[in-house]
Amino acid sequence: MSTNSPDTPGNAGASNDNPESGAGSTGVSGKVVAIAAVAALALGLVGFFVGQMIKEDEYKKGKSGYEKIYKVGYNAGFAAGQNAGTAAGKQAGLTAGKKLGAAQGLQVGKKAGEAIGQQEGQKAGEQAGYAKGFQAGVTKGSSAALGSLTGWDTNIPYVIEIDSSPVNGVPYQVFSRTLMKANVNYYVCGNTACSEPRTP
Repeated sequence: MSTNSPDTPGNAGASNDNPESGAGSTGVSGKVVAIAAVAALALGLVGFFVGQMIKEDEYKKGKSGYEKIYKVGYNAGFAAGQNAGTAAGKQAGLTAGKKLGAAQGLQVGKKAGEAIGQQEGQKAGEQAGYAKGFQAGVTKGSSAALGSLTGWDTNIPYVIEIDSSPVNGVPYQVFSRTLMKANVNYYVCGNTACSEPRTP
């Protein structure tokens, strides 16, 4: 049996244990794959950062991305601020308007009430004064017309004498009165009244 046969155990062991054999060439290709993977990773990272730089550059002032974000943000912020400011302004204006309106309304109402009160008071005062004055005038005129005589009896007849009155507005007054009695004759004698017992 020849010792150089590829099927002999010695050759197989020598082939597996020898670092310079075909197994060693497999290790070299693994290193190449690892280096290629690291290079690809490095290229990926470089690409990522370059992409980020390009992306960031797109949003710098004056660029389209910046203008787009600025306009959208500005418009949204302006609209939100305008709505919030309008609502707050309306509420503040309503509150201030109520206070101012109440104060002004109170003053206007007070003045109007005072004017109406003065008119009503003057009217009531005039009516009360007229009634009081009228009553006083009637009382005074009646008293003057009756010659300031009091104690009149409406169930007994009187013989009275009339004279001119010194009171303005009262032309005549009772100068004298005589209580008429039964069985007495009364008659005019000159400018006065006379009486005499009635004879049977």
